[in-house]
Amino acid sequence: MNWRQFFGWTLVVLLVIIELAGVTCLVLAYRYNCSLEESASVVPTETVVTDTLVVVPEPKAVEFSIVVAGDAMMHMPQLYPAMLPDGTCSFDTCYHAIAPVLARYDAAVVNLETTLPGGGYSGFPRFGAPDAFAEALHRAGFGVFLMANNHCCDKDRRGMLRTLSVLDSLGIQHVGVYRDVQERDSLYPYMMDHQGLRVALLNATYGTNGLPVPAGMCVNLLDTVAICADIARAKALQADVIIMMPHWGEEYHRQPMPEQRQMARWLLGHGVDHIVGSHPHVIEPVETVDDSLGGKHIVAYSLGNLISSQQQRERSESLLLGLHFRKDTTGTTLTACDTILTRVRREANQQPILEVVE
Repeated sequence: MNWRQFFGWTLVVLLVIIELAGVTCLVLAYRYNCSLEESASVVPTETVVTDTLVVVPEPKAVEFSIVVAGDAMMHMPQLYPAMLPDGTCSFDTCYHAIAPVLARYDAAVVNLETTLPGGGYSGFPRFGAPDAFAEALHRAGFGVFLMANNHCCDKDRRGMLRTLSVLDSLGIQHVGVYRDVQERDSLYPYMMDHQGLRVALLNATYGTNGLPVPAGMCVNLLDTVAICADIARAKALQADVIIMMPHWGEEYHRQPMPEQRQMARWLLGHGVDHIVGSHPHVIEPVETVDDSLGGKHIVAYSLGNLISSQQQRERSESLLLGLHFRKDTTGTTLTACDTILTRVRREANQQPILEVVE
């Protein structure tokens, strides 16, 4: 091999080595760039992800208030002053003074001690009032009518059914009398639900003045077996408060009868929280009963006549009983009890006017 051949082969080898070195550098540069891009998208293992603390707000306390009135009765002297030139009636002026008081509460309840049979007025012993009587009570603020009382059957099946239909048409809730067992099962106990605070209303009467309950219809009676079942159902419906509103006692007695006190103890002992009674047509005591757990239970034996034409002073006075409740995470408690005295003022040939006695 001469020097020319040697120099040629040497040059070829050098060129190959340079080319291989260049290719190697390109490969290494590509891999380095890829590794940088991948490392930029990966969270370093040293990074600590801090959990976010989710604060759940504590449930707000709920407050609810209910006011209960006594017997709404209608007698003949109330009718003629209420007559209008067109032959209709209006009883609204009777309640102007108490309407603002009722408006302070979330719910207002009254005992309707008459029927609405149509065809005008009828008096003792089998009462019937024009529809306007109930309409005025409703406009005053009463949204729930108690119906289980000794006069609920005064106009037999037709009168009872019409009374229920009139109340339904006015949007008035009613407790204690039902068209049949199915209706009672679906509507009783009457439940009030105010933002999750649930109040059950029970209503029953000692009797119906000897008049039979029409076949198939239901009138709640003060029967302990039935009441036990009603209390159990109220609890199953998650009632926070159970209020029994019995029609009981002896007319015109200013003190409760022994039977009332015995029944009150029984009701409280079987799960009723508060008792608000009617029927005696006069005010009977309002008592507070403490239980072993520090709870307080109101027993109002009779609130008297809300409205009537009975002339005696004690039959012209009544109480509006207000109960205030508060529900929070610890349970439901009675926070206040109001007793507001009202009196009926009468003037010749004028409608009776309810006044709030300061």
